[in-house]
This record gives sequence, structure tokens and C-alpha cells, in this order.
Amino acid sequence: MALTLLDLSNLHTLASPQLIWTLSLLLLSATGVFTFARSSIWFSGAPNKASAPTRPVGLRKHNLGQPRPGVANAYTMERELTVPFPIGEVRVSSLLVHPIKSCRGTLVAEARYGPEGLENDRKWCIIQASSNEIITARDTPNMVLITPHIEINATSPYGGKLVVSFPEDSGCETFSVPLNVTQDIIDTWPIVEECTVHGFIIQGIICSSIDDKPRRTPSEILSQYFKKPVHLVMKGPKRRRCPPTTAFPDLDESSLFQDAYPFLVASEESLEEVTRVVQSFAQDTSPEARIGGLDRGRWSSGMVPMERFRPNIVLKGSGVPFAEDMWRRIVLRPSQPSKSTGTDEARTFTLVSKCTRCLLPNVDPSTGMRDAAVPYKVLLKFRRKDPTKNTKSCFGCNAIVGDQGIIRVGDRMEAKTQIRQAVFQGLSDPLRKIRSLCARVLSSIANCDWPDEYPDLLTSLLNLLSSGSSDSVHGAMQLFTEFIKADLTEDQILPVLRQLLPVLLNILGAPQQHSPLTRARTLDVFRQCVEALYMVKNQYPDAVKEAVSSVLPVWLDAFRTLLNSDPRADVENTPNWDGLAIRIQVFKSLDTIHTSFPRALTPYLKDLLDAALVHLSVLFPTFSRCYLQSGAAVPASSEDETIELTHLVCPMLDFVNRAARSGRATDWFEGDNLSNLVGGVFSWVQMTKDDEEEWANNANAFVAQDSDETLAYSVRMAGFELLSSLVGRRAAAAVSAFQSTIQRVVGEAEQTRNAGSQEWWRTLEAALAAIGAQAEDVLEALDDERLAEREKPIDIESLLTNVVPSFLVLSQFPFLQGRAFVFASQYARLLPPQYAAQYLDAAVQVLESAEAGVPVKVSAVKAIHNFCQNIDDAVSVHMAARIAKDIGPFLAVTSEDTLTLVLETLAVVVQIDDGKWITKDLAQALVAAVLDVWMKNNKGKSRRALAKNGTLMFQLDPIFVSILTDVLGSLASSPAPGIYQTVVQQALPALCNAIASSATENSWISSAAIELITSLVEGASDGALGEGFFATLAPSLFGCLAATEDRDCIQNGIVCLTLITRKDIQQIVSWSDATTSQSGLDMVLQVIAKQLQSEDESGGLVIGDLIIHLLRRAGESVLPVLPQLLEAMVRRMRTAKTATFLQVRITFITRAHAPSSGIPSELLENMSVDGTPALEVFVRTWCENAETFQGYWPPRISTLALCACFANARPSLQGIIVKGDIIVKPETKNVIMTRSRTKQIPTEFTSVPFPVKAIKLLLRELQTGGEAPHGLRHRRRGRSRDEEWTAEEKLYQGFKADEFALLSDMLGPRGAAFDNDDALDVHDDEDLKADPVSTMDMRAHLLGFLRESGCCRRW
Repeated sequence: MALTLLDLSNLHTLASPQLIWTLSLLLLSATGVFTFARSSIWFSGAPNKASAPTRPVGLRKHNLGQPRPGVANAYTMERELTVPFPIGEVRVSSLLVHPIKSCRGTLVAEARYGPEGLENDRKWCIIQASSNEIITARDTPNMVLITPHIEINATSPYGGKLVVSFPEDSGCETFSVPLNVTQDIIDTWPIVEECTVHGFIIQGIICSSIDDKPRRTPSEILSQYFKKPVHLVMKGPKRRRCPPTTAFPDLDESSLFQDAYPFLVASEESLEEVTRVVQSFAQDTSPEARIGGLDRGRWSSGMVPMERFRPNIVLKGSGVPFAEDMWRRIVLRPSQPSKSTGTDEARTFTLVSKCTRCLLPNVDPSTGMRDAAVPYKVLLKFRRKDPTKNTKSCFGCNAIVGDQGIIRVGDRMEAKTQIRQAVFQGLSDPLRKIRSLCARVLSSIANCDWPDEYPDLLTSLLNLLSSGSSDSVHGAMQLFTEFIKADLTEDQILPVLRQLLPVLLNILGAPQQHSPLTRARTLDVFRQCVEALYMVKNQYPDAVKEAVSSVLPVWLDAFRTLLNSDPRADVENTPNWDGLAIRIQVFKSLDTIHTSFPRALTPYLKDLLDAALVHLSVLFPTFSRCYLQSGAAVPASSEDETIELTHLVCPMLDFVNRAARSGRATDWFEGDNLSNLVGGVFSWVQMTKDDEEEWANNANAFVAQDSDETLAYSVRMAGFELLSSLVGRRAAAAVSAFQSTIQRVVGEAEQTRNAGSQEWWRTLEAALAAIGAQAEDVLEALDDERLAEREKPIDIESLLTNVVPSFLVLSQFPFLQGRAFVFASQYARLLPPQYAAQYLDAAVQVLESAEAGVPVKVSAVKAIHNFCQNIDDAVSVHMAARIAKDIGPFLAVTSEDTLTLVLETLAVVVQIDDGKWITKDLAQALVAAVLDVWMKNNKGKSRRALAKNGTLMFQLDPIFVSILTDVLGSLASSPAPGIYQTVVQQALPALCNAIASSATENSWISSAAIELITSLVEGASDGALGEGFFATLAPSLFGCLAATEDRDCIQNGIVCLTLITRKDIQQIVSWSDATTSQSGLDMVLQVIAKQLQSEDESGGLVIGDLIIHLLRRAGESVLPVLPQLLEAMVRRMRTAKTATFLQVRITFITRAHAPSSGIPSELLENMSVDGTPALEVFVRTWCENAETFQGYWPPRISTLALCACFANARPSLQGIIVKGDIIVKPETKNVIMTRSRTKQIPTEFTSVPFPVKAIKLLLRELQTGGEAPHGLRHRRRGRSRDEEWTAEEKLYQGFKADEFALLSDMLGPRGAAFDNDDALDVHDDEDLKADPVSTMDMRAHLLGFLRESGCCRRW
């Protein structure tokens, strides 16, 4: 691709700063995005990168502080660049000619061009007769429906004619005018010297028809269409000069009736990006994404056609959107050499400016209607790219050309040979920054061009690696890191690795010649090679096996040698820690090998584990000096990379963790090794000085570090995960090592404290945190040992009674004090009631203390949460009210993770003893606090976002709302007298106001408010919602459901209505709208009707339950509209897209009558859908989807209905032909059917009568009814990719004997139901639980039916 940003012919002569800037610009042009994203090609068995499917593109929103006026959001694109052919092979994908300005364009395969544009493009226009002003579709949208058509006739004196036709309903006849005019015509046609558009003056000639006997002139016909006097005008001979641009102030080119310039160039990738952003705005209901007039229903999945932007030349293949913004010139060559000359002459187009857009693209070219928002308003959000016209958006680029010729679809942009050579030379430049930038640029180019257009790249790189030049090796190595990862196909991997790996090994083994960071990069490349080998393992098993057996041992020997060298040499008496980079990459590589080819690692595993243990031991003093104590700083590396000890310890612990889980070195994890490993982990997970400083001042960071969901991976997290694996594999031995380690730590800490050190507490805090993190597994191990009548491996009770209590008062060491509270709460199950009460009381006192700091108060809240979950209610109930009062004020002063912790704790507290202790005053205070928190945090759906002042603020998310609903629901369900009424009276009006005020603008607020109200309904007793509950809720709820298109809001509203229908249907029946006099039942039916008609299927997923409960609770009132409901449901089945949506409708219809009655055949027989009997539509859809039904209830209802339909033998059912079994063809047998294969060989099915299909479905249900829960067969726990089962695991189906016994107990008659399809969930509908369908023995029913129905005799 030829793209000229700067003159690169003298790249090697530029000064270093200028060269770096040049390479930076080239990198941007080669990638097309400011956030560099590596290209990644997907493979599906074919080696050709051109067959790679396109990955979905991600979109992430950022609120960038104070936005510019009129810009609600800025969008940053992060994408993996994949296109249907290699990036860089940019081709002309389409050509468009628009003969009459603003009228319909024509796609052409080729077109002549000259300096004034494509031949016949914008050669004509339409002007107002009164002012000579050119009319455009900006003001007259329906003119895009006028269709000009070029008819070439070489024998005609005019070269052909322009035929103009109109929509059929316009009443305007077709006419034609000369394609070209002779001087005699110019002399007779009126000339308009001043046709005007955008301030430009253009000469035109009013056209006349060349038809034999025209009934009317073109002006008369067009005047009828425009409903005002107008003329068709051809461009006159007087030259019209293009305006200059910022980049081309001396521009001297001509154009016709184009807005300014002769050519408009755009790319398909840019259009795809515009479409994606439009859809994103349409799907995003947050206030930041609000765009006035945006039709969300249409544009959530609607496509923006290229014709809206009316370009001339459309390109495809850059791989990124808006690449044309970066280009100065594009050089096009024919895809095939010219037949006449045998050459592929270049045609150079110069892009002179970006094309600023007006409202014209809002006009739909197929309807002539202008959209209120798309794409104009959306483009303004992210495409204000012309600094001279900041109020306008840009799409496409204006172009000029200095010659004439022919351009064709398929023409390619010129290759980058000169750029490649110049950049490749930069890999050996003496300046490291230049080498790094050249590597990035060349990586992007290689992704486009190698191997087809750049076949010598690999050989050249290998020559650089073997050159002996440290600069060349460094540059090549940086490129190889990405090259192996991104650019090799399956067929190329093995040949490349055979050449590459020996060269890499030589560099790794030459410490005197190459820097540690360069040698570390060889390991990074090696690791990519191992992953590449694994990728082709199944395709080339023998070759990969040979490579693994011959290559990996050599490298593993090298790893062992490297790790056996003293690691202290890399961190002591050295100006930097660059040497650690090699060790970091060694352990990352070992982890990759263990994942991909673990058997190759087995002979080395114990030696490598020994080395890891040594590293943990000898490097800890440096860690302590630099990270735990004040003083020593971590030195900077010789390059820009940051190298920390933690970067080494994390992958090292990960490697040991994987080895522990695999079971391949079980005997290593015993005795002294196990004790030393546990002791080492306890040391390395200590809080660093940075941790202490951050956590002391940032409560949210302190909460997050102790959470399983924390995003920041750290040594502490890696250590805790390793301990978890040790306990999981050898529980008793590991826990015993915990005991010996904690005893040692307690003794050493006491000695250090007595010696006057202020750091004595760190080891204790770390040890308690480590053992506390494994509390669940430790408690399980203790139970196992107790049941086996063996000595307990750890004495937690002694710690809780003799050690931990003394820490609870050490306020000068807040992190140890807080950890003591949390540790005690994690093991609260082991505490005697009196000790548990004392600990709980101490935690509450901390909450009430004015002197306690952030870490201690947060830890006290955690402890209270754990205590209330893990101790008996009888112990905590007497403090419940006190705790609730103490926690309440925290809701107003906390945010983010801390606020979540406080709310979760409150949710646990109000559930103590079912809330019998709650008073009216306390309920009022808690409801007020909860509502205040909710109102303050109604800022958006994302968890975190930037406030206007640039600080982070907590925002609403589903988990947050879930906790609030738990709190309100628990308060509402309290059996204490008057509490429910108190909660409802205080919460319901405020929530209803929130719904009414936010239904359209901030729909997520309405959605959350409805969820909170639903929790109030759940807390009510049946038939006791309370007087006026629904009358208060109904106006805002129905108004919201009528106005909103937010799927969450709709679903939550329907769920709420369903629950009210179940709890207190009379309130719905008795209420009526004061304005319309419609009853509550009528309004509910309107909600149902809207969802049945909606194209969005999200609300329809929950509408079925609402209809069923209406039939159950208000059947007599609903029966008159049942036929309409059935017809609407069947009609919607024909366009349904999701299986779950269909399941809801089918389940409803099969339940519309009693299950034993089958389906309402009588009603369906009398209906038709688009000429097809409704019964036939339903039965066919039912049979196609019955096998995919999920859950507990729908399959049962479907099965019973099938039995009933088969038994009643109605003639209308017997004759329906449905889809049977798939037809397996020889060419598709044992073949994975990809999309392309399925397109070539469509899947076919047999056709069978409905009764036959019904029997097949019933037999399948009978067959699968007794199978084990899905997902438990052939399960392998913690198993690496190619590892074989041990003899014990083969005997017990992949498990150890004790694991298998445990599962047998769980899956036995008294065991848990693992598969949700096998039992009703505790949250399932209580009405359904009580239904006989839920309790019947389905297997026995089917067996009885098959025996009694005589199906075998009938079929």
C-alpha cells in the first residue's frame, strides 16, 4: 500500500529526534489507530491468512473529565485487526457515479476519470429557477429518489444520453438529455452564469430533452416533482477552481458540481466503525450516550449504508477505520496488467483534506426520508477531526488527480517496498529508541505482507540474529516477540522454529556478547514458540512430538543451569536488576511448558522446584530491605522496562502452584520442602511499605486487596492461591505446615518486638491473613481429621484464645489489630458461644470508637459480617439492633468497595433471627439510609467512572442494586408488628417518584427502583400488600413500561407485575386509572400486548409467567382475550430469533389449558398466520425446539402436552408434517461443519408426521431422565492439557478415591442436585412448586403413558 505521510527515501539520513518522530507517524499510519493493537489472525485449518474470519470489535466508553460542549462521550477503540484479506492489501471495493448532484448514484465496475472527477459524476445539477441556487438533498430529501442512468451510444453525436426516471407514485414521466453537448447546442441552450452552492459560483447550461416528441421539457417535469420552478443544468465550459486547503494552500485544480473537490474517497472499515458506534449509542441507555432524536429500536441493529455518504472511490483492506485520515497520497495499480500495454501503470490520487459532513447523510437513499440523528449527531460525538471546522464532523477524504485514465473495482494500492527497506535498516540503528520504533512499525507491516509480499523477511531477521551485532540482535528480537505470536500460520510454524530456536539458544548462552534484556527476549520468543507448537499439535502430531522430544530438553537443561546460578548476583552490588528479567522469563516459560507439554517437564520438575525454593529463600532479604523497610530503593533498568522482584516472584509462585495442582511431583511437596515452601510464602505475602501507605489512606483499596474479585494480581494473591492448592492436594500435611509456621512466626515476632523493632507485626499480619484466606479448606480438613479420629493438624482454638485476643487492643498497629478481628471471624465456627460474643462485642466497640483508624474500622465491619454469617443467631441477636445502628451512619460516608462491604454486612445483620428484633424507629432509619445511598449513587450503570472534577466516584451496578434489594426485602419481611407497613410507607413513594422522573432519560434508575419495589412485594405476605400499595405504584410503573425501551427496565417491571399478580391480584383488579378509567387488568394486558409486538425479545422472556399467573389468578377476566393472546404469540414465533424467547411462548401455549388437556387446539384451528394455519405454525415450532428446552418446568409441561396431544388423536394434529432427524450425507459424516461448508452443503432433515415426532421426543425424555447431571462425566480436576489419568483416577473416573466417595455421597439419594434441570431452585415460583406437575414422577408417568396409549400399535 502506498501511503505517503513524509518523504521516506532519505529515512536513514534524518537526525535522531526527527527520525523518531517520522517512525512514530509511520507507526500510526501503518496501524491506523492511536492505541496500538496487534493484529491477530484466526485459523480454521487453512493456512491462508486471507480466510481469517473477522473478530467482533470491542467498544469501551470513557468519560474524559469535563467534556467539550455538545460532546457527551469520547470513544476509544480497542480492537484486534482482522480483515478478509491481509492488512495492507488495500483494494478498490466499489466505485460510485452520481450524474445529477444529490440524486441517486450508480455502482459501476470501472470508470474513466480526469482532473474534474469520475466521468459524468456530478456533471448535472438542479437549480431553482428564481435564484439559480443549486438544490441539494440537504433541503429536499426526496430528490435522492430521482434515478439518473447513463446510456452509452458510440454512434450518437452526443455519445449517448442521460435518462432520468422518477418514483412510480410521483406522476412524472421519464425523460432524457444529451450525454455530451456540441457547440451548436451550447449556442441554443440558455446559459446560467451564476449557479450557486456554498458560496461558490459555477457556470451551467439549462438542458433540453433529445426525445423525439417530448410532451414536456425537463424543467417542466422536474418542476412538478419539486413543486416549484426548477431547471436541470449541465456544467458549462467555464472552469470552476477548487478551494485551497490547509495542507495545499496553492491548490489549482478544477471540479464540476461537486461540493468542492472532484473525488471523495472513503473506506469500508470507516463505514463499519460508524455503524458500530451508531449501534452502541442506540443500545446504551446511559445519559452520557443520549442523542436527541435517535431511534433506538431502528439503530440498535440497523446498518448505515455507504450510499448515504455519496463517495466516488471506496477502499477496503486497511484493517482499521479512518486509515484514510492518515494518508497523503494513494497509488493505485490494476489488479492485472493492462491488456493493451502489458503494464500496470500507477495512478496517484492526492488526498487534500478531510470531508466535513452536513445533514445530507441523514437522508435514507431508499426512502428519501431524513433521520433525526443518524449519522450526523453520532459523528459529532467522535469524528470532529478538521481543526479548521471544529463544529463539523468528518467522514472520508477529498481527493484530486493530475492525469486521466481508468479506475476499476479490484485495483490495488502499491506495495511498501521502499518503506520496508528503510525501516528494516532501523532495526540495527545505534539508538535503542529508534530500534524499538522500527520493530513496532515492521511488526505491523509484517502482519500485512508476510510471507506473500515480503518473503525474505524471515531470512533477513535470522541473519540479523546471527550477525553478532548486539544492536541488530536487540532490534530483531523485539520484532520476533510479536512476529511468532501473530504472523505464523500452522504450516509455517515448524519450519520457522527449526531455524529460529538454535539461533535463540546461542544468544541466550552468550552473556558476554548480549545484554540481559536481549537474552530475556529470546526466552519471550521461545515461549511464543512453545505456544505455537501446541497450537499445531493435533494437525502435525508426529512433527510436534519430534520437536518436543528434541528441542525442549535442550532448553530445559539451559533453564536448570540458569536457575542454579546464584540469583543474588542479579540484585546485590549491581547498578540495575536487568538480570532478573531472564529469570522472570524462565519461570513464565516453565509455566507455559507445564501447561502445554507437561510430560517433557517431568524429569526436570524436582530440580526446578528446588531452584524456586532457593530463590524464595535467598532473595527474601533483598525483598525485605527494598519493600518492607524504609531506605533502599529499587534501581531503574537499563531500558524503559520496569523490573521488580515481584515480577519474578509472581510467575515463580504460579509455576510452583501449577506443579502442586498437577500431582506430578507429589513426593516433593512433603516434609521439609512443604514446610519451607509454606514458610516462604508466609514471608513473601507480607504487606509492603507501599501497601501500608495506600491502604491506610484508601479504604476501598484496603477492601479490594482482601477480596476474591480483586483485579490487581500481586505476590499476596499468588501466594494465597498456592497455599490453596497445597491444602487442596494434601490437606492434613499442608495445614500441619501452617501450624508449625504460625508457631515459629509468633515466637520470632515476640523476640523482634522485645528487641524494639516497630516492624514486628508484619509477619504476624501476613501469617493470619494466609491462614485466614484458607479458612474454608482448613475447617474442612479439621472436620475430616476429626471424623477419622486423627489428631487435628492445627490448633486454631489456641490461636483464638491465647494469641489473637492480645492483638485486638493494639491500636498503634492498626493492620495487625484489624487482621486479628477478621481472622477470628473467619474461624468463628470454632469459637465457644461466650468467646464469639466477646469477639463480636469487641468489633462493635471498634466501630463505635472515634479514635480507630480506617483499616481497623473496615476490618471490624468485615469481622461483623463474618461473625453474623458463621455464628448462631442466638449469640448475635442481642447485639443486632446495636450493630445495625452503628453500621447505618457508615452508609453516608463510604463509597465503592467499602460501601459494598457495609451494605453486605447490613444485609446479613437484618436477617439475624428473621429480623424479629427490628423496631419501627430502626426500620425508618435504615430505610432512609438505604434510599439515601441509592439516590446518591444513581449516576450510571458502570462500577466506576470519572466525575466532573476528575475523581473516581462509585456508580450503580447490578450487584450494588442486588444488595440494596436484599436489605429492603429483609426489612419488609420482618415479622415484627408494623415493620412491613413502616418500610412500605417510607420507601414506596420515593421509589415511585424515581420511576416517574427517570423512565426515559435515566432508565436504569427506574429499573433499579422497580427492583427495590419488587423486594418490598417479596417481603409481603400473600394477600397483604397493604392498602393502596398498587394504587401508589401503578401510575408510575405503567407509565414507565409504556415509555421506556430499556430491556432491564421492561424485564424488571414485568417481574414486579407478575409477583403482585401472585401476591395480591385483587389490588390490580380493583384499581383503575383516574385519567383513562382503564382497569389495572387492562393496563397489564396492554403491557403484554406491547411485548408480544416488540422486535426486542428481552421483555418477552418473562412475559409468559405473567400471562400464566393472570390465567391462574384472574382467569375469568382474561379468558375473553385469550384467543388474541394466542394469535399474537403464534404470529411472533415466525420471526423469533432466540431459543429462550420461543421456549417462553411454547410453554405458555402448552399451559394455556390444564397440562392434561394438551394444547388449545380448538382455538388454534380457527386461526391463520399469513395464510398458514396457526396450529401448524405452532406445532412445527414446538417440535423443532422442544429438545432445547432448559430449566425444570418447561420440559415437564412440554412432555405432558405431547402426551395429551398424542392421546387425543385430533385429525388436525395427525396430518401436520414436522421436521424429523438430520440427514447425514457421506460428504458431511465425521466432518466439522463450518459456516462455509454449511453454506455449500445445507443441512437437511427428514419430514415426519407430528405423532411420530411426539413419540420420538417422549422416548428421548424417558431416555435422558435418568442420566447423570451434565458436566460431571469425564471430569478431570486440575489436569494439564495432555496429561494422562493415573491408575487411581482411571479406576474412579478421573477422581481420587476420597474425591469419588465424596461425590458419590453428594450425588446419592440424599445428595445435592447439581443440575438445575433436575430440581426446582429455592428461588423458583412458589405456585409452581405447589403445582402437581412439580411433584409428579415424570418417568413413571411416561412409562405408564407408553404402555396404555397403544402407540406401538398405532404407529
